[in-house]
Amino acid sequence: MPKDQNTILLDQLSGLERLASGAKWKRFVHHPYRLAETFLHRKMAYPKTKKGLRRKSQTFWGDTMEVLLPAGTDIYLLGTKSHDSEIRLAKYLIQNLKSGMTFFDVGAHFGFYSLLASHLVGETGRVLGFEPAPNTFALYRDNVKNAANITAHNVAIGKEKGKIAFYEFPLLQSEFNTLNPDQYLGQSWYKPEMAKRVEVELLTLDDFAKEHLPNIVKVDVEGAEDQVVSGIDYLLEKQTSHIVLEYHFGQKKEEEAIHAKAARFLLQKGYQANLIQANGQLKPLNKFPQVENITVEASENIVFSPA
Repeated sequence: MPKDQNTILLDQLSGLERLASGAKWKRFVHHPYRLAETFLHRKMAYPKTKKGLRRKSQTFWGDTMEVLLPAGTDIYLLGTKSHDSEIRLAKYLIQNLKSGMTFFDVGAHFGFYSLLASHLVGETGRVLGFEPAPNTFALYRDNVKNAANITAHNVAIGKEKGKIAFYEFPLLQSEFNTLNPDQYLGQSWYKPEMAKRVEVELLTLDDFAKEHLPNIVKVDVEGAEDQVVSGIDYLLEKQTSHIVLEYHFGQKKEEEAIHAKAARFLLQKGYQANLIQANGQLKPLNKFPQVENITVEASENIVFSPA
């Protein structure tokens, strides 16, 4: 019996997962020129110029997207984000986003998940992407401009409308762009002068959900999780959206309190916390944030499902 499209995607992703976690020589054989190029740029050119190298990559589902090296190196080499928790999230989306559904990508970065969702929901579905960092948004907009079912928004998402200070980091650390740079104090890579302050527009998810009610919301906002979930009264009233929240285990700093506060808020509203397993299926975490007998990464994508 022929495999359906989603099974093919899962098989392709599993192959890349094995490649990402396997021996370095296998990754070299997979893309020798690209691996050499990324290594030389990161070690020699980028430290001197601080300028990104813009390159095209084919995703594992067949779309073309661009990244700026050294950020996005895994996508350039493998066609997927390679962190274990990100691979499991991709598997979850493949199995749960269907034709005609709506996906919100809050903290879209270069657009990997927006493009994957666009492929999964098809022409009758909708993807709304939110990326506040002006420099990052420029590439995100270019990546999604040919996808008719994606709408790109250069805004931050919070609990109310207005303007807010946002901080951009150099390209290598661009995935840490944030409303709250002080959360990184004490980390080896962070220096306060690295953070460039910009003013961005602030909206709530409810501003968009009333027109396009999402089936799945992915939230990756580096320390603004509590603000995002504070602006979803309409979503909470409908109780139909699954919310994927990045959560950090085993940390005792302020950023834990922020995402933990967001998680507690959703639990108090009757949502169920779930861990995405290796096969992309959900495992309920009834004692969350305790994860007894489960091995978790320091950073996890926890799925909060309506009760």
